[in-house]
Amino acid sequence: MIRRGLVANGDPRDIATFSNIPHFFLKAGLKNGLFHSGVVLRPEELRTRRFIWNALRPLTLDRPRGWTYSRRYARTVWARREVEDEMEEYISHFQLLPPRNQVREPITYYIDATLHQWFEEYGWRVGRRVRSDALAREREAYLSARYVVGMSDWCAEDVVSSYGVPPEQVRTILPGTNLDE
Repeated sequence: MIRRGLVANGDPRDIATFSNIPHFFLKAGLKNGLFHSGVVLRPEELRTRRFIWNALRPLTLDRPRGWTYSRRYARTVWARREVEDEMEEYISHFQLLPPRNQVREPITYYIDATLHQWFEEYGWRVGRRVRSDALAREREAYLSARYVVGMSDWCAEDVVSSYGVPPEQVRTILPGTNLDE
């Protein structure tokens, strides 16, 4: 079995991580041999760094907010990851993790929406520079990914139209119902 790890912005074993999707995805994937383990990230341990980063944003003439989308966040949280074994492949449920320049293993993304959709359609407000850099890194990540899997056609279509990812590299897999078996 390939040592494949699920990456989420937090602990995919924890039901409270990002709308519980990573928890149930990991649970089903472990049962069916898709995953070897979850990759545990602890963004809550970076609260002080987040506070300082946000406090310094006005000095750069940029809006506070957006720490989670910054390069520094990705580098720091990834460097502190907890994983049982070295992975041969990752499936990520967060657009900017793992950082492309810190892994050699193949990555597939399984996302509910692109950052473009979060920023444009849902109105998430972050600084101009952070937004621009996050969108560029997301595009680079998707173009180098094995696959990008959207949880809806809307998401998958945006990966193709906004990021230029070839359609043969993009799939739609609707999420299942999160019921304990």
